[in-house]
Amino acid sequence: MFDIGWAELLFLGLIVLLVLGPGEIPNVMRTIGRYSNHLRKIASEFKSNLDTLDAQTLLDEPAQTTKPASQKRSLAIKEDLPPDLFSAAEEESDPETVLPKTKKAKKPKAKDIGTGQ
Repeated sequence: MFDIGWAELLFLGLIVLLVLGPGEIPNVMRTIGRYSNHLRKIASEFKSNLDTLDAQTLLDEPAQTTKPASQKRSLAIKEDLPPDLFSAAEEESDPETVLPKTKKAKKPKAKDIGTGQ
């Protein structure tokens, strides 16, 4: 995780030994252990509370209220777009009348392709 090798650990140990001294190292390690244990307990309690909340939420939700994913997507799309856009499309069932006419592209002739015109 931290990618620390044996050489780095030895170097850190020597620095700690020089800064704190041999008499203070056990007290520091004990304090670090207590804080680590306390943080583990907090994380475990938080996780169990989240699991309990998740279980309660799943039990409280009735299964009848779920909608198919396609219906949810179409509702989400309709909510994001202006309402007059859908009303015009629903009134006109023929796509020729709703969509504008486009001009057909002129097909190039074989002799025009070779000359670059």
